[in-house]
Amino acid sequence: MSQLCVGFIGVGAIAAAIVTAVLNRPEPAAVEVLLSPRSAARSEALAARFPQARVLPNNQAVVDGSDIVMIAVLPDQVAETCAALEFRPDQIIVGVAAAWPPAQLRPLVAPAETVGQLIPLPMIALGVGPVVLYPSIPEVETLLAGCGNVVVLEREEQVGVLSAGSSIMSSFFAFQNAAIDWIASHGFDRAQAAGYVTSQLHGLATESIAMDPSELADAVVEHETPGGLNEQVRVTLTGAGMFAALAGELEKLYQERVRS
Repeated sequence: MSQLCVGFIGVGAIAAAIVTAVLNRPEPAAVEVLLSPRSAARSEALAARFPQARVLPNNQAVVDGSDIVMIAVLPDQVAETCAALEFRPDQIIVGVAAAWPPAQLRPLVAPAETVGQLIPLPMIALGVGPVVLYPSIPEVETLLAGCGNVVVLEREEQVGVLSAGSSIMSSFFAFQNAAIDWIASHGFDRAQAAGYVTSQLHGLATESIAMDPSELADAVVEHETPGGLNEQVRVTLTGAGMFAALAGELEKLYQERVRS
């Protein structure tokens, strides 16, 4: 198999997570990663960690050497960054920046013909979690095999729905930390409290993944007893509007900040 060269224009935290996932697999594919000099410390750290990664002197050098180019600068830097670069017709260009669907990115990377959008989440560095790809690009799917659950979408509007739906991450940690803080406030060492809560949440997530999607709705009542502790907490949170507020805020995000 010939070596695939993947270039990253912009090496922020998400780009670094993708590189880590791709090159840290037990059986990494024949891949060379070319890094732009942006975020020099992060780029140099990746190159020092992975023999397959190296830092090039400028963005054009990265583009020239790459079969797949990941545009991973901040959203407001995409247009200016791409305008300064020359792409080839045979290259695959993948936008990682939010709010840059292929239809908008394609004119900026012409004459490249294959253009996609990728929405990775930070946990991709651990080889877990969803990675949204639109549209289907076999070479990118192969590149990301083993880096998490690659979700290939058929319609561009689906990207926005999952972008909004992904915005629960910090709320998850706030929920988790509230439970940890409460346990620690009752005399437990914080590390012990954290170990207990994170293990519980990991177990619940593992259980959820093992379920058929049709079983998830019933999992609520299956994890509580009438008049029990779990039911009391859920009913209280429901009464406080927590779950309705979540659904409402996701819809608001989608309509006001993603769809528009």
